Amino acid sequence: MSEQKPLQRAVVRHDKESLPQAISLYSSAFKDDPVITYMLNNFTEEARLAYLPSYFRAILTAAALNKAIIADVADWQCCGFLMPPGEKVDNPMTWKTLFEYTPVSDKAKVKALGKSKYYYVFFIGTSADSRKQGLASIVIKDFQAQAAAEKLPVWLEATTTYSRDLYEKLGFQVVEEMVIGQGTCSPDGLPSRGGPGVPIWGMIWRPQS
Repeated sequence: MSEQKPLQRAVVRHDKESLPQAISLYSSAFKDDPVITYMLNNFTEEARLAYLPSYFRAILTAAALNKAIIADVADWQCCGFLMPPGEKVDNPMTWKTLFEYTPVSDKAKVKALGKSKYYYVFFIGTSADSRKQGLASIVIKDFQAQAAAEKLPVWLEATTTYSRDLYEKLGFQVVEEMVIGQGTCSPDGLPSRGGPGVPIWGMIWRPQS
């Protein structure tokens, strides 16, 4: 039996030419993500999964065009998109993003940051087969180093308790727990009349003085 090849754990930065690899990874990694599921829960499960590559192609292309820093580790087993200060992704894709997610997220950012500059982790995802191996931590630490060099904070939103706990271990603090889809969906994002909705944790990391 051949030995499994160890994962290459160095972070690699990319430009927009790498989008196909990121789209492929995210379409798989986020297939059960509660927020993404909620955004697309007007689809059947089969249709939603089939649509994910188009969904990510649109929003990741918008991010790349707005100067996103794209980083992967372990040959695209984990990838993150980091938005520089002042850059936004003006492509909400769904009315739920435009009228539900973005307003509550922006409100939490203002509460934590005011008008200060900050980096924003737009997306980070790890393939199912490579989770719990520290890959997301490697990418996040790379992003933290980028921000620390400029003495700027980093903002992100955790969409699962697992990711929230991981980010807390990396020094992020929960600013606010938000809920979208309250009364219309279950915590996993699927339609549920009277359901509690999907929790999201707005989190911030600040470099040490």
